[in-house]
Amino acid sequence: MKTFHLTLILAFAALLASCQKSPKEMDAPVVNPVKRNTGGTTGPAVSKTIGSDGGTLQATGVQLVIPAGAVSEPVNFSIQPVENTLTGSSRPAFRFLPEHIAFKKPVRIVLEYDASETAGTTPDLLHLAYQDPEGFFHMVMETERNVTARTLTALTTHFSDWTYVEALKIEADRTELKTGEQAQLKLMYYETLISPLEKDPPLGQYVDYYIRSQIPHIQWKLAVGEGTIKPDGINCLFTAPGAPPAVNPSLVSVYVPVWNSVKKDYSKQAILTIPLTVVEDEYLMYTLDGTTHINKKDCGPEDCISMEADNFYINAEMSGGQYIRIRLLGESFGQRSYPYGLEDDQGYIIVAGMGEYDWATSKFPCPTCDEQHSSGSVTVTRYEAVGGYVEGKFTAEIWYQNGSYNPPKKQLSGQFRIRRKT
Repeated sequence: MKTFHLTLILAFAALLASCQKSPKEMDAPVVNPVKRNTGGTTGPAVSKTIGSDGGTLQATGVQLVIPAGAVSEPVNFSIQPVENTLTGSSRPAFRFLPEHIAFKKPVRIVLEYDASETAGTTPDLLHLAYQDPEGFFHMVMETERNVTARTLTALTTHFSDWTYVEALKIEADRTELKTGEQAQLKLMYYETLISPLEKDPPLGQYVDYYIRSQIPHIQWKLAVGEGTIKPDGINCLFTAPGAPPAVNPSLVSVYVPVWNSVKKDYSKQAILTIPLTVVEDEYLMYTLDGTTHINKKDCGPEDCISMEADNFYINAEMSGGQYIRIRLLGESFGQRSYPYGLEDDQGYIIVAGMGEYDWATSKFPCPTCDEQHSSGSVTVTRYEAVGGYVEGKFTAEIWYQNGSYNPPKKQLSGQFRIRRKT
């Protein structure tokens, strides 16, 4: 089912009505668009020559569709992964080339998102965004959403750097807690300069939600699981239960009034939900197909999690019967990111227990092609001496290793904390 732009413009869209209000009546802050640097390349580009008959260029997580008649002669198109320089966003970003090309018809840009990337927000609040030549990011209000396929689509007549953003999101200082620990939740958004003259409004700072008239109407709720919450306007303090809960993770939701562009009031409502997981001192957890998996706690004589830090690998048996191995390559390790590959300072992930074959962060896309590795990385955020902790996170695409050149794919994201024994 396709979900289109619902005119679910958030509270900051009250600026649309600013021409009817005096400055004293406006309850949104003055928005100053922010110029940001252009991101550097983060991986190899994918290219294809497409002519007047049209065609499609596809890379991991992104697709470019050139309709028939958009160009009059063959053009070498490219999709280049680049750094996302939009503050507050960790989404992948792509540069579409060649620059300054003139299209006779709009072309279609499609970006994929994973179910885990809607944590703290909702698909209805995801928008494509592009960076203009001056360095300003613009939110595409007419983003087309396909919730089933988890894609975001927009038509454009120009090339630039593209990513996607949440118009409104719950930010948490932590989403994994030990029993009794607390997490501070906060509602944040991008200041957006909505104007009748701007089809795709430029983005300002990523800041605390600040629509004064609507803050008293914000409602926080513990939707699922155990623990307690202490709401305070745009903030909410979550306290994990004192013992491992039967339902894990807990889900905290916030109900936020949003601007109804038809009625010119805040009669619409957005519901945002964030999962908060109670973990042991040592843990490995990941999200796959929108489901959170946590390591088993009792594996008999074997450890549910094992790690060798000097020859870096992590093995874990998961509560759902899956097994995961994270392997980093090289002679020394520390706090940094490791892209996927088979060279030093790279790594790979294998997940077993989901069918006859394993799932892994690489595939061969054709009989004569080089091996293709996942985007994303394993990032080690803490690497202490023996007796201390090794901590980190990972995001990846994993492919089914059934020998085909177009195997099924899944999105994987997770984190770990393990006490170093060697």
